[in-house]
Amino acid sequence: MKIFLFQISNATLACLCLYSPNSSAQEHAAAASTSNSPVELFKSFISSPPLIHELVFAGKTMPAGKQMTNEQGLEISTNYQAYLARWQPNARFVYQVFPEPWLTNRLMNSFSMSVFENERWHISPSGSIIFWNEAPGVSEPRAKGKRALTALNHEADQNTLDYLTYRLAEVMNMGVYSLDIGSIHWHGNSFCETNSKFGLKLEGTLQASDRGFPSELDLRCQTASNIHNLSVLYSFDRDVGLSYLPSQIRRIHTVKGKVVEDQCIELKSIILAE
Repeated sequence: MKIFLFQISNATLACLCLYSPNSSAQEHAAAASTSNSPVELFKSFISSPPLIHELVFAGKTMPAGKQMTNEQGLEISTNYQAYLARWQPNARFVYQVFPEPWLTNRLMNSFSMSVFENERWHISPSGSIIFWNEAPGVSEPRAKGKRALTALNHEADQNTLDYLTYRLAEVMNMGVYSLDIGSIHWHGNSFCETNSKFGLKLEGTLQASDRGFPSELDLRCQTASNIHNLSVLYSFDRDVGLSYLPSQIRRIHTVKGKVVEDQCIELKSIILAE
């Protein structure tokens, strides 16, 4: 069992991350020894993620009061929101922190969440914590802090948790959206998965660069009424801790001949559980 500390205003929050000490980094190292291909290791990370001790990343966001459009995307934005996350199959922590300094900041600047089994924690920068358990028959959520607990703001708590889980999955799936972590199964360099909740079918084909690293994922997204083609582009400008993972993930599409960016993720650092 490990204990991690995070700063919430003037208070410090201790969070537990439970994992078997030999179950992640050593197993992933063994997998790496049997395949030196960055593409194969990249695919293995997506389909069967190792336990993540710490993941630091940032996603581009729209300026306050602005909405992203299909025709414009993120082109007018230079804003980033930073995240610090930890993950294992039965637990995840995602904290929104100030984007600078990237690798040493632990000061929360927006709502964050923790999940362990059926237990949920919604944490605010002011120090209030909402706890609930999603197991059948468990009592209503409990609040610790200044905020009154109502059905309306608890729905907002759940929405925050879903949003942060979505952001983490988007990074763990290397730019593929609306699929759970570990739910992508490869057939060669391609996959075809369905999100039944949204009636969404996603098909992807991975391409490699001349150096043998992942360079682009062609993504076809289909609903009952629409087919949308996108590309996920990978850049390897710096070492983030695992050589086969990119430092930047950009998702683009084309509108009337114009390339539009609808997502840009900067992967800063990843450390596997030891």
